[in-house]
Amino acid sequence: MGADRTENMSDEVEYGNVETDINLIDKESVTGSFDPKQKLTVSAGQMGGMVYTFHLTVNGQFATIKGGKRLLTEIQKVVKPADKVTTIRITAYGEARTLERKYTVQKVGK
Repeated sequence: MGADRTENMSDEVEYGNVETDINLIDKESVTGSFDPKQKLTVSAGQMGGMVYTFHLTVNGQFATIKGGKRLLTEIQKVVKPADKVTTIRITAYGEARTLERKYTVQKVGK
C-alpha cells in the first residue's frame, strides 16, 4: 500500500483565507472582484450538468459562488480570459437549483 494521501496535506489555514459561500436568493446581488486567470472548480451537478465554483473577493474577503452553465455564460459575456481583475455584480433571479434560475452579470466601474 502507498503512503497515506493526507500525509502531505495541511488542515491548517489562515482565518483570512477561508472562503465564504455566497448563496443568492431571488433578485439578490453580490459585487466582487473576479480574476479570470484564476482556476475554476468544476464538479458534476445533481441534475446532470456541471457546477462551476467561481472565486471572488467581496469586501476584502475571499468568497465563492456556484452556478451552472447559465452563470458561466453570463460571466463570459462580461469578462474575457485576457482581462485583468474585474469588479462584477452578479444578480440571481428565480429559485436556486431550478430551471427558473437566471443570472445577470454587469461590469462595475471601468
